[in-house]
Amino acid sequence: MTLLAVSGLDVFYGDLRALSGVELSVAPGEVVAVVGANGAGKSTLLKAIAGTRRARAGSVHFQGQDITGAAAYRRVKMGLALVPEGRRVFPSLTVEENLLVGGHLAKDPKANLSRVYELLPLLVRLRGRMSASLSGGEQQALAIGRALMSQPKLLMIDELSLGLAPVVVERLYATIEAMKQTGDLSIILVDQNIARVMNIADQISLLLEGRVIRHGPTSSFSKSEIVKGYFGA
Repeated sequence: MTLLAVSGLDVFYGDLRALSGVELSVAPGEVVAVVGANGAGKSTLLKAIAGTRRARAGSVHFQGQDITGAAAYRRVKMGLALVPEGRRVFPSLTVEENLLVGGHLAKDPKANLSRVYELLPLLVRLRGRMSASLSGGEQQALAIGRALMSQPKLLMIDELSLGLAPVVVERLYATIEAMKQTGDLSIILVDQNIARVMNIADQISLLLEGRVIRHGPTSSFSKSEIVKGYFGA
């Protein structure tokens, strides 16, 4: 069974082609890592799936439905959630207010809040803090928690460990592992930490200049092969 199917996706920024004929599939409960050099099109792919960047050609199907032309908020209602690069928390709101904003479309936001606090316990002691005062790692945890508040079936995380200390990265990957173990959430993960990605992903999709140059089970990749793929070797 396929939860998400991306087929022949082309995305442009003006006359610049950012994605060309991209294919990607995600099964229920699966973690798929999208890797590649800066400018390979990773963030654009996530935005196109989330509906914040329109595709010029190709299709996106989610749970068997064609959502290629659907608005971003409709995709959230269907079970898609994006943690964007740079976190983008609301600085004038507290941690808990940020979380509740993420759950405004949910039927029972308070129940979701308990689940998020269970997965990300560091947010409990921060719940009354203004998000602008948080460290980078705390903001990343908050951004993940805010996305989880919508009860997604597919969570997309863009640049999970960018700019974060190793100890913070350890905690975040432990959270991703805990989410994976529930079996009811699929994840698309973009990160430059190849060793970590290979430890947690079921599948890897390697992008180069807007094209998927290889996709397959993580066990079929070597770290050196991925590094070479970054440079088109």
